Amino acid sequence: MEILASIPRTMRDQQGSGLKETAALVEKYRILCGNLNAAQATWPFKLVMVTSALAGEGKTTVAVSIATFLAKAGKHVLLVDANLRHPSLDQRFQLNNQIGLANVFRGASGQSPVELSGQATSVPTLRVLPAGSIPANPAEMLQSPLAHKLFEHYKMLPCDYIIFDAPPLLPVADAQVMMPLVEAVVLVIDPSKTPRRALLRVRQIVNKTRPRITGAIINKSLWPDYGDRDMPRRNRYHSQLESAPPSQQDTVVKALPHAATPDHEYSAMPTVRPPQTTTQRDAASHFANRRQGKKP
Repeated sequence: MEILASIPRTMRDQQGSGLKETAALVEKYRILCGNLNAAQATWPFKLVMVTSALAGEGKTTVAVSIATFLAKAGKHVLLVDANLRHPSLDQRFQLNNQIGLANVFRGASGQSPVELSGQATSVPTLRVLPAGSIPANPAEMLQSPLAHKLFEHYKMLPCDYIIFDAPPLLPVADAQVMMPLVEAVVLVIDPSKTPRRALLRVRQIVNKTRPRITGAIINKSLWPDYGDRDMPRRNRYHSQLESAPPSQQDTVVKALPHAATPDHEYSAMPTVRPPQTTTQRDAASHFANRRQGKKP
């Protein structure tokens, strides 16, 4: 699975640093959208599902940002709130949530073209379809024959991208059910929250479904330039993970940047600290020698 971009962790504005962080964030999303456009030109696709292994990794923010940046670049984008358990796009865009994706599945909206194509936003080429009334059984709804017809209908819409903000993959079945219906899957990974065993489980799910395009976004990275500076090294790690037998996959994931070993299968990873500077390493070595009774 290729890493499409590394989105830096942003801090509160301190002594003017906020402007620099905002510029870096904008540039990263531009690079990400450029990578998506390049992939689309090589392997045509339209339906993109944005998900994560666990909740709270920032997938909705990433989905909204991708849709907005693509639209501002001139692409016609439909953003769909496919998180039928905890929807949020109606609040983010201040939209009417009475009619949405869930209502379409139930046939309450009559499936009119206007309702299926979402509601207008402040960005002219971006439309948003909210989730609608929350159903009692989202996974069963996504497995219905109407779901397949609906996704086939979306492939015919005059849009460049249709982005589905989906639930996380591991806690509920919804995103796994939806994965065969889309053409591309973007996995958002927060290295401070996603344990390596969860990533291995996600990898198994993706390999079983085999969507046309898959890519990962490292979100809230502590190294803002990681995506540009370390591209060859990252690709080497991920090619090792793809080719390693199951018995060696844990070892390979340990070598991945930001990886850590959790105490529990789905416990949060400890916060990864940036590499020590030469001065910090020298100081640590000095105190270690003193503890062992060695002279510097």
